Amino acid sequence: MLTRLFNRITRLSIRFRWIVIAISLLIIGGGIYAMFTLNLEMLPNIDFPQTIVVAQWSDAESADQFLEEVTIPLEEALADVDGVVNLESTTSRNFAFIIARNEFGLNKDQIIEDINSAVEATSLPDGVESPQVINFGLQDLPVVVASASSGEMSLEQLKDLVERELVPRLEQVEDIERVAISGGQELPVSDESVAEPPQDDESSQESQADQLVPLPLFLKQGAEPFGVDIDYAQEITPEVLAHFVGAVTEDDMLQGLGIFQELLPSLPPETLALLPIEFIETLDASERQMLDELASEEGGIGQYSATEVFSILSMELTRLPDELVEGAAAFGLEIKYAQDITPEFIQQLNAFGPQGIQALELLSADNLRALQPQVIAMLPMEFVDSLDAGLRADLDTLAAEYGGAGQLAAQAAGEEDEAFADAPALSGPWLDASPDGSPSLFQTAADLVNNPFGVSAAQLLIMLPASPQVEDPGALIAALSPEVLAFLTDNEEGFLAELSPSILELMSPEALAFLLTSYPDAFDADLGKRLAEIAATAADVQPPAGTPEGGSDQDPARLPEVLIQGASSFGVDIEFAYDITPEFMQMIGAIGPQSLQVLQMLTPDNLRAMQPEVIALLPVAYLETLDNDLLTELDALAAEFGGAGQLALQADSGQDDEAGEEDGATTDAPPLSGPWVTPGPDGSASLFQTADDLLNNAFVPGAAQLLNFLPNSPQVEDPTAMMSALSPEVLVYLAENEDGFVSA
Repeated sequence: MLTRLFNRITRLSIRFRWIVIAISLLIIGGGIYAMFTLNLEMLPNIDFPQTIVVAQWSDAESADQFLEEVTIPLEEALADVDGVVNLESTTSRNFAFIIARNEFGLNKDQIIEDINSAVEATSLPDGVESPQVINFGLQDLPVVVASASSGEMSLEQLKDLVERELVPRLEQVEDIERVAISGGQELPVSDESVAEPPQDDESSQESQADQLVPLPLFLKQGAEPFGVDIDYAQEITPEVLAHFVGAVTEDDMLQGLGIFQELLPSLPPETLALLPIEFIETLDASERQMLDELASEEGGIGQYSATEVFSILSMELTRLPDELVEGAAAFGLEIKYAQDITPEFIQQLNAFGPQGIQALELLSADNLRALQPQVIAMLPMEFVDSLDAGLRADLDTLAAEYGGAGQLAAQAAGEEDEAFADAPALSGPWLDASPDGSPSLFQTAADLVNNPFGVSAAQLLIMLPASPQVEDPGALIAALSPEVLAFLTDNEEGFLAELSPSILELMSPEALAFLLTSYPDAFDADLGKRLAEIAATAADVQPPAGTPEGGSDQDPARLPEVLIQGASSFGVDIEFAYDITPEFMQMIGAIGPQSLQVLQMLTPDNLRAMQPEVIALLPVAYLETLDNDLLTELDALAAEFGGAGQLALQADSGQDDEAGEEDGATTDAPPLSGPWVTPGPDGSASLFQTADDLLNNAFVPGAAQLLNFLPNSPQVEDPTAMMSALSPEVLVYLAENEDGFVSA
C-alpha cells in the first residue's frame, strides 16, 4: 500500500511540477525572511530550575537549635510542594540557606507561588525574620553596571544627586524594568560632632585611641594582688587579662565590660578582638562599627563566645617568650604556646648543649607546667637540676608516666654515648669557638649525625655553602677525614647518595680517594671520573720516610698514595705495581664502570711494572683509553697470556654467556612504567626497564634497599611518583624473587 501511495505522489509531483517548485520557493523565501527578522539573544531568558529560601534568626543559641526549629520545618513544608524534587540546606547559628530544585519545563511562577504559601504556613519561633524566597534567571542580570564619583561632593551629596536626578531619568528609558543603586552610605554623624569646630592644635587632633587613658584608681589597686601593675587602658593586653581568669566568672567578665565601656576604644586591637559575642550584641550599631574598625588588624570584634575567650586567655598564661618563638621560626617551626612544643623541638635544643640550656631558661614556671608530659621527660637533666625543688616536684608528677622530668633525655644521652663512644674526632675549623667564645657544637663525627638542626649529616653539609653564618664552608668540608666519612657512611643510611656533587668536589683528595676505593658503587660513572681526577692530586703527597723492601721511595713502580690507601681499606697491603695480585685486579674489574676511575690513577711506569697475568686481566674498556705505543708494550709483556686484557675479555665472555642463560630464565620479568623508564637529561636510556633491573641495580644490594633510598635521594625529583608507578605485577615479582623484600 505504501508503495502505491509513494508512486501516486511521485506521479502527481511530475504532473504538477510547477506547483511543487512554487511551494519549494515559498519555503526557501520564508526561511530567508525568518533569518533576517527573528530576534537573536546572546543570553536568552532562561529560568534556573531552583528557588532559594533564606531564613534569619538572631536569637538562636546554636546552629543545632536553628536546624531543629527553623531549617527542618521549612524543609518539610517545601518537600510537599508539587514539582520540588530535591532540597539542600546550609545552617549556621543565625542563618539558614535552603535550595529547592524542580524539574525543567514546569510552570515556574506557580512553583514560586506554592513555595511562598508553604513558607508562610510554616510555624517558626518568635524572632525569626520572615524568610525570603529568591528566584534567579538570566533576565535578572543587569544590562549596565555604572559607577559615579566626585572629587568635590561628599558621599552623602553624591548619593542624593544620583537618587534625585539620575535614577528617574533611567527609569523612563523604554524596556528598563528596574534601576538599583548601592553605596554612598555614611555612618550617622551626631549633632555635637557636626557643631564642634575643627581644632588647630596638633595634640588635640590625636584620637582617643592614640592618647594614654589613665585607669581608675580602684582598678589599678585591684590588679595588684594578681601581680599586675598597670596604669593605662592601653596596657590591658590579653597577657594581662590572663592573670584574672581563675578569679572571675564569665558573668563577672560581661558585667565588667559594661561598667568600663567608655575605656573600650582605648584598648589594644588584640584585646578588642577578644570581646565576646554576648557583650557585642548589647552594643548599638555605631559602637560596634567603631570597635570593629579599631580591631580590624586582628580580624574585628565578636569572633569568640565568652567561653572561648576564657579558653584563649588561659592559653595566654603559657605564651612562650618572643625570643624562643623567633628562634623556633628560624628552624621552620611555628610555636606560640608551651603546649605547642614537641618532643622533636626539645631534642633539637638538647643537641645545642649549653646554648639549648640557655634557651630553656627563658621558659616561665607556667610554661614548664603546661608542657606535654613527654616533653617534660625529655628536658635535659642539667636544666631540670637547676630548677627549685617545688617546681621540679610538680614536673616529676606531670611526667610520671615517663619516669619523671628529664628521664627520657638521660636515657637517650646514655644510649647515644654508648653507640657513638668510638666516633672519630673532628679537626680544623670544626673545632673553632663561636664568636662569643663558647665551644663549638661539633667535636666528633657523632655531633654531625645528631646535629642541633634536626637534619641528616648529609643535609647539614649541603646547607653549609648557603649559610651566611659560615665564613668558609669549603674549609669545613675539606677538613673531613677519611675516618669521619667512614663513620658517617656507616651510621647514616644513604649518606653518600644524599651528598650533592658540588659538596663531594670540595673534599680533600685523600678523602675522595678513600670514598672511591671503599664505596665505588656509590657514584655513577661521570661523577666518579670527576672525583677521580681530583683525588689524583693526592699522589703529590710525600710517601712515608724510609725505603720499603723491594724498591725505593723514588721507584717508578710505586703506586699513587690514594691507591695504596684505598687498597688498605680493603685489607690489601700493596705499595708497588708488582705487588698487585691477579685476585686484586679481578676485584677491581668487578666494580664495573667505577673500575676505570681507579685504574686511571696508574702511571705508564706502574702498568709496565705489573705482573704479566695482571696486565692480561686489565679491563678492555680501560685499555682502549691508552695510547697505541703503551698498549703494544703491554701486549708484549703479557704475551704468554694472549696479550693485555685477554684474560679479562675471556672472563667477560663467560659472564655474558651466564647472563644470557639468566636472561632466558627471567624473560617473564614485568616491565616498569612511568618515571622509571623516563630517559635521563642527556637523552640516555633509563637504567630501569623491568623488575629485574630493580633486583640487580647498580646502587645497593636488592630492590627493597633501593626503594627505601628513594625518599632521601637528592637526585630523585618525585619519589612518590616512582613508588606509585610500581604495578601489582612488579611488586609480586619482587616479593617472589627477593628474600625478605616486604619486611625490608
